[in-house]
Amino acid sequence: MKRLELILILLLITGITLNLLLISGGGVLTVLSTMSLSLFYAMTGAVLFNEITLKTLFKSKDAFQNISNRKIVGAALTGIALSVLITGILFKVMSWPGASPNIYTGLVTSGVILVISVIMYFKKQERFYLGVLKRVVLYCLIGLLLALIPRVNWMEAIHGKKHPEYIKAYKEYLANPSDDNLWQKVLEEENKIRDAK
Repeated sequence: MKRLELILILLLITGITLNLLLISGGGVLTVLSTMSLSLFYAMTGAVLFNEITLKTLFKSKDAFQNISNRKIVGAALTGIALSVLITGILFKVMSWPGASPNIYTGLVTSGVILVISVIMYFKKQERFYLGVLKRVVLYCLIGLLLALIPRVNWMEAIHGKKHPEYIKAYKEYLANPSDDNLWQKVLEEENKIRDAK
């Protein structure tokens, strides 16, 4: 399961990079990898964080027998919190409406989990809490970075000098996001960049 998680994370990084560079297919890869990772955490949190292998899960009726109910519930809630946060990251990267509520909800719930995990790790020194901490810290840092830095700033840093018309169109759209004509202008400028590559 950790191998699948790593593959999904690598696909996510690749998709976001391609998307930010406005390379064709970047948006699709970003959406597919992010939603896959989000579903992965939501559906397998209790198994992943408690380090239960798939072989043990399917062959043994007692896969969760030596694990406390608190850890099972905590792991499942951690998976759901990370899922919400990752969905918020997707919305922010893709500039979709609803990004901020998703990111902030994910950051708050993951922050609570982070505090509890830090306290429990220093109390008990168990691998379970260390595994939770690694993932929660990683996604909280990404979510916090995305929440604090507007997408237009990244786009300016990446494309500002080479594609000022794209940045101008994007800023005009952000000033009036309900204007479909402005969004069409952004898409036209994106297509010009993609066609030039």
